[in-house]
Amino acid sequence: MNLVSYLSLMVVVVAAAALTVVLSAFEGLKGLSTQYAYEHSPAIQITPLNQGIFTVDSESIQEWGKANNAMVISKLSVVGLVQKDGEMAAGDLIAYYPTPTDSLEILYGTRLFSKGEMLLSLNTYYELGGEAYDSSLSVGSLIPGDRAIRLELGADEIRQRILKAKGVFLEDDESQILGIASYEDLLYLGGLPKNSFSSLDIDETSLSKEEIASGLKGFIDGGILVQDREDQNRSLFKLLNTEYWATYLIFSMVLVLALFSLAGSIRLIMADKSSSFSTFKQMGLTSDQIKNIFLFLGTVLSALGAVFGILLGLALVIGQKQLGWIKLSSELSYPVSISVRNLFLVFVTLLLFGFLAALISSRKLPEVSKAMRS
Repeated sequence: MNLVSYLSLMVVVVAAAALTVVLSAFEGLKGLSTQYAYEHSPAIQITPLNQGIFTVDSESIQEWGKANNAMVISKLSVVGLVQKDGEMAAGDLIAYYPTPTDSLEILYGTRLFSKGEMLLSLNTYYELGGEAYDSSLSVGSLIPGDRAIRLELGADEIRQRILKAKGVFLEDDESQILGIASYEDLLYLGGLPKNSFSSLDIDETSLSKEEIASGLKGFIDGGILVQDREDQNRSLFKLLNTEYWATYLIFSMVLVLALFSLAGSIRLIMADKSSSFSTFKQMGLTSDQIKNIFLFLGTVLSALGAVFGILLGLALVIGQKQLGWIKLSSELSYPVSISVRNLFLVFVTLLLFGFLAALISSRKLPEVSKAMRS
């Protein structure tokens, strides 16, 4: 019977270790995904409540930013077309006020440009044949209206201007950005009044969303939506959380199957000790109290297995973190992260399922116990 108990304990230990490693690996991937998303998102983003264009008092907002140690970058985005020698690309044209973000990675040319000039994204550069750098380009934007659309430069529906490409930059996200133009050129192409913007970005600030919304309310016409990094990447976080709980539930079902061995071992121990039940009765124990002895035994085995399994899982996770046994590439090891929440979740899960397995298996004494009722 001791061998059966040891085997059941080992099953629980392996199950707890497996769940610990899986959740730690998922936590590492979540951290890597979050880090990437945060690097490509401003600390705070302010957009119109109707997802359109709002009018902003730019000078007052810049003064507010200096007073609150917050760098505010205003952005205007319009849908545009860029054409060179018969090659055309469509996407978003962006303008920043007062200057483009410092994180812009320039591949060719310079990051400095003025009115009548622009920077091309790398994708646009190749779509235009790979020869658009330091060239004059036809740039246009669709004029809003209720009519048929002809997406070609020179059409009545397109407002057009000649801009010179001064550099090529690498896009930092998945959106289709054509390029970055001067604010004045983009106002003309979009047919927009001065101080029109599509969003405000604050890279770093110690202010809360509520404080920012209250401080900027008087400088912006119309309703605004203030979002931090988690709000901006809500779909990513929702996906990660869904996958986390799906992984947890799948492995929990595996734990249920593993704990069948615990239930079976308790039944075997009860059968082996059934000859002693009459002695327990004579000592004054009731049938329910005898059952509770085996319930306690199963719960203790589950708790011990959970503790030893978590320690084993932690050893494997720390080993992966320090030594990088499994690699995603030659320079990147599979990410893992230790979370107290995950360790607590593993322990509670094993304890709960172990308790249920012990409860079910100990609710009925073996048939031999009928002799002691006489």
